Amino acid sequence: MTAMPYQTTGQEHDYAVQGDGYFMLKDPVSGEITYTRDGRFSLAKTTDKFYLVNVDGKRVLNMDQAEISYDVKPASYPSEEAEKEEDDTEELQEGEHDPHAIGIYTFANTSSLKPIGDNVFSATAANGTPILLEKAKVISGSLEQSGTDFALEMTKMMEAQRAYSYALKMVQTSDEVESTINSLR
Repeated sequence: MTAMPYQTTGQEHDYAVQGDGYFMLKDPVSGEITYTRDGRFSLAKTTDKFYLVNVDGKRVLNMDQAEISYDVKPASYPSEEAEKEEDDTEELQEGEHDPHAIGIYTFANTSSLKPIGDNVFSATAANGTPILLEKAKVISGSLEQSGTDFALEMTKMMEAQRAYSYALKMVQTSDEVESTINSLR
């Protein structure tokens, strides 16, 4: 659950969160809200709009917890510098957010997030309500690297296999002793 370094991919729909926080996702069928740090997103077309989605088709939510959508497919996402240079953009009022800005959320208690699988988590009552991190930095064209230490995990797996093997041998020996005792009667 700790933030890891990010790696540049060059893909325009890949995003990494610098620091803590999670992307908020919404299942378009069930309406279930989930969270992830996996920023491999793409555009998916429905009958009338393009939505920013993850690999499972869950829609990415913005800073106002609304689905990020476009009426027409954008050529590319504008960079922060390009957004600042545009003079014809509509000024946002205080408390308003860019509807295409990806929302990054956290919780008062992140330790009780329930893993669903595929780097996706659901919130429990112990987490509390999601907190928007307005100052969170999202790195476009990058993905967060894995936090798994492969050598450590392989060592743990080998230890577990050996422990299982020893336990199996003990059960076999116990069965042999019991069989020998029963044959002496």
